[in-house]
Amino acid sequence: MPFYEGKNVLVTGGTGMIGSHLAEMLVDQGAKVRITEHVNKASEIFSSDYLKKLEVVRADLTKATDSELITKGVDFVFQLGAVLTGVLGNFERPVQMFTPNVLIQTNMIEAARKNDVERFLFTSSACIYSSEISLPFKEEDGMNGQPDKNNEAHAWAKRIGEIQAKYYSQEYGINVGIVRPFNTYGPRDNFHPRTSHVIASLIRKAEEKQNPFKIWGNGQSTRDFVFVTDTARGMMEVLEKYPKADPINIATGRHISILDLVKLILKASDHKAEIVYEKDKPSGQKDRYGSTEKAEKILGFRTQVSLEEGIEKTVKWFRNNRTRIKEYE
Repeated sequence: MPFYEGKNVLVTGGTGMIGSHLAEMLVDQGAKVRITEHVNKASEIFSSDYLKKLEVVRADLTKATDSELITKGVDFVFQLGAVLTGVLGNFERPVQMFTPNVLIQTNMIEAARKNDVERFLFTSSACIYSSEISLPFKEEDGMNGQPDKNNEAHAWAKRIGEIQAKYYSQEYGINVGIVRPFNTYGPRDNFHPRTSHVIASLIRKAEEKQNPFKIWGNGQSTRDFVFVTDTARGMMEVLEKYPKADPINIATGRHISILDLVKLILKASDHKAEIVYEKDKPSGQKDRYGSTEKAEKILGFRTQVSLEEGIEKTVKWFRNNRTRIKEYE
Protein backbone atom coordinates (compact mmCIF):
# COMPACT_ATOMS: atom_id res chain seq x y z
CA MET A 1 0.00 0.00 0.00
CA PRO A 2 1.39 3.45 -0.87
CA PHE A 3 2.66 5.31 2.19
CA TYR A 4 0.29 8.25 1.71
CA GLU A 5 -2.85 6.25 0.97
CA GLY A 6 -5.68 7.22 3.33
CA LYS A 7 -3.61 9.86 5.13
CA ASN A 8 -4.94 13.35 5.81
CA VAL A 9 -2.34 15.63 4.26
CA LEU A 10 -2.11 19.43 4.27
CA VAL A 11 -0.17 21.25 1.56
CA THR A 12 0.24 24.93 2.28
CA GLY A 13 0.93 27.00 -0.79
CA GLY A 14 -1.12 24.38 -2.60
CA THR A 15 -1.89 26.57 -5.58
CA GLY A 16 1.76 27.43 -6.18
CA MET A 17 3.90 25.72 -8.78
CA ILE A 18 5.43 23.09 -6.49
CA GLY A 19 2.45 22.81 -4.15
CA SER A 20 -0.06 22.15 -6.91
CA HIS A 21 2.02 19.38 -8.47
CA LEU A 22 2.65 17.89 -5.03
CA ALA A 23 -1.07 17.94 -4.23
CA GLU A 24 -1.88 16.07 -7.44
CA MET A 25 0.80 13.46 -6.77
CA LEU A 26 -0.55 12.91 -3.26
CA VAL A 27 -4.10 12.53 -4.57
CA ASP A 28 -2.81 9.99 -7.08
CA GLN A 29 -1.41 7.98 -4.15
CA GLY A 30 -4.76 7.96 -2.40
CA ALA A 31 -4.18 10.69 0.17
CA LYS A 32 -6.96 12.95 1.43
CA VAL A 33 -5.47 16.31 0.55
CA ARG A 34 -6.26 19.74 1.94
CA ILE A 35 -4.58 22.71 0.29
CA THR A 36 -4.42 26.39 1.11
CA GLU A 37 -5.03 29.07 -1.46
CA HIS A 38 -4.16 32.69 -0.87
CA VAL A 39 -3.19 34.66 -3.99
CA ASN A 40 -4.02 32.08 -6.66
CA LYS A 41 -7.36 30.31 -6.85
CA ALA A 42 -7.47 26.52 -7.01
CA SER A 43 -10.24 26.68 -9.62
CA GLU A 44 -7.78 28.38 -11.99
CA ILE A 45 -5.03 25.80 -11.40
CA PHE A 46 -6.52 22.33 -11.15
CA SER A 47 -8.64 20.25 -13.49
CA SER A 48 -12.21 19.51 -12.44
CA ASP A 49 -11.22 15.91 -11.62
CA TYR A 50 -8.61 17.03 -9.11
CA LEU A 51 -10.81 19.78 -7.67
CA LYS A 52 -13.39 17.15 -6.72
CA LYS A 53 -10.76 15.31 -4.70
CA LEU A 54 -9.17 18.30 -2.97
CA GLU A 55 -10.32 20.22 0.09
CA VAL A 56 -9.51 23.86 -0.62
CA VAL A 57 -9.31 26.41 2.18
CA ARG A 58 -8.51 30.10 2.19
CA ALA A 59 -5.89 31.02 4.75
CA ASP A 60 -3.49 33.79 5.68
CA LEU A 61 -0.58 31.92 7.24
CA THR A 62 0.83 35.07 8.82
CA LYS A 63 -2.10 34.70 11.24
CA ALA A 64 -1.67 32.09 13.98
CA THR A 65 -5.42 31.46 14.15
CA ASP A 66 -5.57 30.50 10.47
CA SER A 67 -2.58 28.20 10.83
CA GLU A 68 -4.14 26.42 13.82
CA LEU A 69 -7.45 25.98 12.05
CA ILE A 70 -6.07 24.39 8.88
CA THR A 71 -3.84 21.90 10.73
CA LYS A 72 -6.68 20.33 12.74
CA GLY A 73 -7.26 16.68 11.92
CA VAL A 74 -4.16 16.46 9.74
CA ASP A 75 -1.63 13.61 9.78
CA PHE A 76 1.08 15.22 7.65
CA VAL A 77 1.94 18.81 6.73
CA PHE A 78 3.97 19.94 3.74
CA GLN A 79 4.91 23.52 4.58
CA LEU A 80 5.36 25.27 1.23
CA GLY A 81 3.42 28.45 1.91
CA ALA A 82 5.79 31.40 1.56
CA VAL A 83 6.24 34.91 0.22
CA LEU A 84 8.43 34.95 -2.89
CA THR A 85 9.59 38.06 -4.73
CA GLY A 86 12.38 36.88 -7.04
CA VAL A 87 15.95 38.19 -7.05
CA LEU A 88 14.99 41.81 -7.64
CA GLY A 89 12.31 41.85 -4.96
CA ASN A 90 14.60 40.11 -2.48
CA PHE A 91 17.19 42.79 -3.11
CA GLU A 92 14.90 45.83 -3.14
CA ARG A 93 12.30 44.80 -0.53
CA PRO A 94 14.01 42.62 2.09
CA VAL A 95 11.43 43.29 4.80
CA GLN A 96 8.60 42.03 2.56
CA MET A 97 10.60 38.86 2.02
CA PHE A 98 11.92 38.28 5.53
CA THR A 99 9.18 39.17 8.04
CA PRO A 100 6.16 37.37 6.54
CA ASN A 101 8.17 34.20 5.97
CA VAL A 102 9.41 34.10 9.56
CA LEU A 103 5.82 34.59 10.75
CA ILE A 104 4.49 31.86 8.46
CA GLN A 105 7.16 29.38 9.49
CA THR A 106 6.63 30.07 13.19
CA ASN A 107 2.85 29.88 13.01
CA MET A 108 2.80 26.65 11.02
CA ILE A 109 5.21 24.59 13.08
CA GLU A 110 3.61 25.78 16.33
CA ALA A 111 0.15 24.93 14.97
CA ALA A 112 1.41 21.48 13.97
CA ARG A 113 2.68 20.97 17.52
CA LYS A 114 -0.59 22.07 19.10
CA ASN A 115 -2.65 19.83 16.82
CA ASP A 116 -0.43 16.75 17.21
CA VAL A 117 0.51 16.53 13.54
CA GLU A 118 2.38 13.27 12.99
CA ARG A 119 4.92 14.49 10.41
CA PHE A 120 5.92 17.94 9.18
CA LEU A 121 8.06 18.92 6.21
CA PHE A 122 9.81 22.27 6.22
CA THR A 123 10.74 23.61 2.81
CA SER A 124 14.02 25.45 3.04
CA SER A 125 16.03 26.67 0.04
CA ALA A 126 19.38 26.31 -1.67
CA CYS A 127 19.81 30.07 -1.29
CA ILE A 128 20.90 29.54 2.32
CA TYR A 129 24.31 28.40 1.04
CA SER A 130 27.12 30.92 1.17
CA SER A 131 29.41 31.68 -1.76
CA GLU A 132 32.26 31.23 0.73
CA ILE A 133 31.90 27.45 0.86
CA SER A 134 33.13 24.86 -1.63
CA LEU A 135 31.08 23.42 -4.49
CA PRO A 136 28.98 21.38 -4.88
CA PHE A 137 27.09 22.58 -1.81
CA LYS A 138 26.80 19.88 0.84
CA GLU A 139 24.16 19.85 3.53
CA GLU A 140 26.60 20.05 6.45
CA ASP A 141 27.84 23.42 5.16
CA GLY A 142 24.41 25.07 5.04
CA MET A 143 24.92 27.32 8.05
CA ASN A 144 28.53 28.20 7.29
CA GLY A 145 29.46 31.66 6.03
CA GLN A 146 27.25 34.61 5.12
CA PRO A 147 24.44 34.14 2.56
CA ASP A 148 24.87 35.84 -0.80
CA LYS A 149 23.77 39.48 -0.56
CA ASN A 150 21.30 39.13 -3.44
CA ASN A 151 19.38 36.41 -1.54
CA GLU A 152 20.15 37.55 1.98
CA ALA A 153 16.63 38.19 3.32
CA HIS A 154 15.22 34.95 1.94
CA ALA A 155 18.27 32.98 3.08
CA TRP A 156 18.13 34.18 6.67
CA ALA A 157 14.40 33.48 6.90
CA LYS A 158 15.01 29.92 5.70
CA ARG A 159 17.98 29.42 8.03
CA ILE A 160 15.75 30.47 10.92
CA GLY A 161 13.10 28.01 9.76
CA GLU A 162 15.60 25.17 9.75
CA ILE A 163 16.74 26.06 13.27
CA GLN A 164 13.11 26.16 14.41
CA ALA A 165 12.55 22.71 12.95
CA LYS A 166 15.58 21.39 14.80
CA TYR A 167 14.47 22.90 18.12
CA TYR A 168 10.85 21.72 17.80
CA SER A 169 12.10 18.22 17.06
CA GLN A 170 14.48 18.38 20.01
CA GLU A 171 12.03 19.78 22.58
CA TYR A 172 8.70 18.31 21.47
CA GLY A 173 9.72 15.22 19.53
CA ILE A 174 7.96 16.30 16.34
CA ASN A 175 8.95 14.31 13.25
CA VAL A 176 10.25 17.14 11.07
CA GLY A 177 11.90 16.71 7.69
CA ILE A 178 13.84 19.47 5.94
CA VAL A 179 14.38 19.82 2.21
CA ARG A 180 16.61 22.28 0.38
CA PRO A 181 15.32 22.44 -3.20
CA PHE A 182 17.61 23.93 -5.81
CA ASN A 183 16.21 26.10 -8.62
CA THR A 184 12.80 24.57 -9.35
CA TYR A 185 10.99 25.36 -12.60
CA GLY A 186 8.17 24.01 -14.71
CA PRO A 187 4.49 24.41 -15.60
CA ARG A 188 2.52 26.81 -13.35
CA ASP A 189 5.60 28.86 -12.54
CA ASN A 190 5.31 32.63 -11.97
CA PHE A 191 5.98 34.44 -15.25
CA HIS A 192 5.72 38.02 -14.00
CA PRO A 193 8.39 40.20 -15.69
CA ARG A 194 9.71 41.58 -12.38
CA THR A 195 9.26 38.78 -9.87
CA SER A 196 9.76 35.58 -11.87
CA HIS A 197 12.77 33.34 -11.45
CA VAL A 198 15.25 32.82 -14.23
CA ILE A 199 13.79 30.05 -16.41
CA ALA A 200 10.26 31.47 -16.35
CA SER A 201 11.59 34.94 -17.13
CA LEU A 202 13.70 33.70 -20.05
CA ILE A 203 10.90 31.57 -21.50
CA ARG A 204 8.55 34.52 -21.47
CA LYS A 205 11.09 36.70 -23.29
CA ALA A 206 11.77 33.96 -25.84
CA GLU A 207 8.09 33.30 -26.49
CA GLU A 208 7.51 37.05 -26.89
CA LYS A 209 10.30 36.95 -29.49
CA GLN A 210 12.21 39.74 -27.79
CA ASN A 211 15.21 40.94 -29.78
CA PRO A 212 17.68 41.95 -28.51
CA PHE A 213 17.41 39.25 -25.86
CA LYS A 214 18.42 40.81 -22.55
CA ILE A 215 19.79 38.76 -19.66
CA TRP A 216 20.86 39.98 -16.24
CA GLY A 217 24.55 39.92 -15.32
CA ASN A 218 27.26 38.49 -17.55
CA GLY A 219 25.69 35.10 -18.23
CA GLN A 220 28.44 33.19 -16.43
CA SER A 221 26.58 32.39 -13.18
CA THR A 222 25.75 28.70 -12.82
CA ARG A 223 22.68 27.01 -11.41
CA ASP A 224 21.27 23.55 -10.70
CA PHE A 225 17.75 23.44 -12.18
CA VAL A 226 15.22 20.86 -10.96
CA PHE A 227 11.97 20.12 -12.77
CA VAL A 228 8.93 20.62 -10.56
CA THR A 229 7.75 17.00 -10.46
CA ASP A 230 11.20 15.90 -9.31
CA THR A 231 11.12 18.47 -6.51
CA ALA A 232 7.67 17.33 -5.40
CA ARG A 233 8.69 13.67 -5.51
CA GLY A 234 11.79 14.44 -3.45
CA MET A 235 9.65 16.14 -0.81
CA MET A 236 7.36 13.13 -0.57
CA GLU A 237 10.30 10.78 -0.18
CA VAL A 238 11.90 12.87 2.56
CA LEU A 239 8.70 12.98 4.63
CA GLU A 240 8.16 9.25 4.15
CA LYS A 241 11.70 7.96 4.65
CA TYR A 242 13.59 10.63 6.61
CA PRO A 243 11.36 12.85 8.79
CA LYS A 244 14.33 14.16 10.77
CA ALA A 245 15.53 17.72 11.32
CA ASP A 246 18.51 16.98 9.13
CA PRO A 247 18.40 18.78 5.76
CA ILE A 248 18.55 17.04 2.39
CA ASN A 249 19.26 18.72 -0.93
CA ILE A 250 16.91 18.21 -3.85
CA ALA A 251 19.31 18.73 -6.72
CA THR A 252 20.25 17.20 -10.05
CA GLY A 253 24.02 17.20 -9.68
CA ARG A 254 24.26 19.06 -12.99
CA HIS A 255 25.00 22.76 -13.30
CA ILE A 256 24.74 25.04 -16.30
CA SER A 257 25.68 28.67 -16.99
CA ILE A 258 22.91 31.17 -17.58
CA LEU A 259 24.28 31.81 -21.07
CA ASP A 260 24.07 28.13 -21.99
CA LEU A 261 20.61 28.01 -20.44
CA VAL A 262 19.55 30.94 -22.64
CA LYS A 263 20.73 29.03 -25.70
CA LEU A 264 18.65 25.99 -24.71
CA ILE A 265 15.55 28.13 -24.20
CA LEU A 266 15.99 30.03 -27.46
CA LYS A 267 16.29 26.71 -29.27
CA ALA A 268 13.17 25.29 -27.56
CA SER A 269 11.25 28.46 -28.49
CA ASP A 270 12.61 28.44 -32.04
CA HIS A 271 13.78 32.03 -31.59
CA LYS A 272 16.97 33.59 -32.90
CA ALA A 273 18.06 36.81 -31.22
CA GLU A 274 21.04 38.93 -30.29
CA ILE A 275 21.99 38.32 -26.64
CA VAL A 276 22.64 41.49 -24.65
CA TYR A 277 23.97 41.53 -21.08
CA GLU A 278 22.45 43.90 -18.52
CA LYS A 279 25.41 44.05 -16.16
CA ASP A 280 23.78 46.68 -13.95
CA LYS A 281 21.04 44.21 -12.93
CA PRO A 282 21.52 41.70 -10.08
CA SER A 283 22.44 38.23 -11.27
CA GLY A 284 22.23 36.52 -7.89
CA GLN A 285 24.81 34.18 -6.42
CA LYS A 286 27.70 33.48 -8.79
CA ASP A 287 27.54 29.68 -8.56
CA ARG A 288 24.92 27.49 -6.90
CA TYR A 289 24.71 23.76 -7.40
CA GLY A 290 24.22 20.97 -4.94
CA SER A 291 25.61 17.64 -3.91
CA THR A 292 23.20 14.74 -4.47
CA GLU A 293 25.22 12.28 -2.41
CA LYS A 294 23.09 12.43 0.75
CA ALA A 295 19.75 12.11 -1.08
CA GLU A 296 21.04 9.15 -3.04
CA LYS A 297 22.48 7.43 0.02
CA ILE A 298 19.55 7.93 2.41
CA LEU A 299 16.58 7.97 0.04
CA GLY A 300 17.87 6.38 -3.14
CA PHE A 301 16.59 9.55 -4.78
CA ARG A 302 17.65 10.88 -8.16
CA THR A 303 15.92 13.33 -10.43
CA GLN A 304 14.28 11.90 -13.54
CA VAL A 305 13.58 14.83 -15.88
CA SER A 306 16.52 16.24 -17.84
CA LEU A 307 16.89 19.99 -18.24
CA GLU A 308 16.31 19.76 -21.98
CA GLU A 309 13.12 17.74 -21.51
CA GLY A 310 11.92 19.99 -18.70
CA ILE A 311 12.42 23.18 -20.72
CA GLU A 312 10.51 21.71 -23.66
CA LYS A 313 7.63 20.77 -21.36
CA THR A 314 7.58 24.23 -19.75
CA VAL A 315 7.68 26.07 -23.08
CA LYS A 316 4.81 23.92 -24.35
CA TRP A 317 2.79 24.61 -21.21
CA PHE A 318 3.43 28.35 -21.50
CA ARG A 319 2.19 28.38 -25.10
CA ASN A 320 -0.96 26.48 -24.19
CA ASN A 321 -1.76 28.63 -21.14
CA ARG A 322 -0.71 32.16 -22.07
CA THR A 323 -4.15 33.58 -21.31
CA ARG A 324 -4.12 32.29 -17.74
CA ILE A 325 -0.49 32.09 -16.67
CA LYS A 326 0.26 32.91 -13.06
CA GLU A 327 1.69 36.32 -12.40
CA TYR A 328 2.09 37.94 -9.00
CA GLU A 329 4.04 40.77 -7.51
